[in-house]
Amino acid sequence: MLPIFFYSAVEIRQWPRGLAVLIFVILGCTINDVAAYFVGKAFGTHKLAPTISPGKTVEGGLGGMISSVILMSLIAFLYSNRTGTAIQYGWLILYLFLASVIGQFGDLAMSTIKRTVGIKDFGKILPGHGGFLDRFDALILALPFVYTYFSIIFTL
Repeated sequence: MLPIFFYSAVEIRQWPRGLAVLIFVILGCTINDVAAYFVGKAFGTHKLAPTISPGKTVEGGLGGMISSVILMSLIAFLYSNRTGTAIQYGWLILYLFLASVIGQFGDLAMSTIKRTVGIKDFGKILPGHGGFLDRFDALILALPFVYTYFSIIFTL
């Protein structure tokens, strides 16, 4: 997974406005993760994957998805107005929904690896967050998805 992740990041960075795309993806994954945590804590009752990650809830996952789609659409709109960049909002919103789901799969994939090898957290720098590397688990699948998705969309 890691070589594909790094390859995708390097390729995206080389696109026109590639740095903006990378920042957009990182911000979207972060918003999704933070919103899922808070919505899950406030309203979560149905466990998403209890054996892999007991704290994650369906409500948190949906809350993260909805929050990231709304906030990232707003950020894209503001970015578009500021830079004059044309954005195809239909493709963007489809991407945001799909990236949210794929990012959550990345999070669960890394949780599976941690559970398999008996590691609770990847570090202690950010207590309660699974460590510093936990900030990147959604990106491990999200960046290759972004690279593939937009490579296909821009060739249509």
